[in-house]
Amino acid sequence: MIGNGINRFILIGENVLNFHGSDDCYYEEWFQDADEGWIAALNFRPHVLREMENFNIDYYFLTGGELNEMPWRIYQPVDLLNKIESIISRRLN
Repeated sequence: MIGNGINRFILIGENVLNFHGSDDCYYEEWFQDADEGWIAALNFRPHVLREMENFNIDYYFLTGGELNEMPWRIYQPVDLLNKIESIISRRLN
């Protein structure tokens, strides 16, 4: 995807029950390849977010606030992307 110019990624994690973060190289490489983009993690369960924090994987993902309680099903894909971009823009400014 990155080879085709895609540098913004949305991970929906409400059904992720555990996370194994013993190797962060994958996430670090993905983060670096996304260059000027981002990786947003939506609706991950609190214990999974804690696991990500314990392994310092959370550094590579945008999480928290509105992203933790995003009603993503009500959006069409492009509208969801625009909503997340709006949230991220507010955070960066």
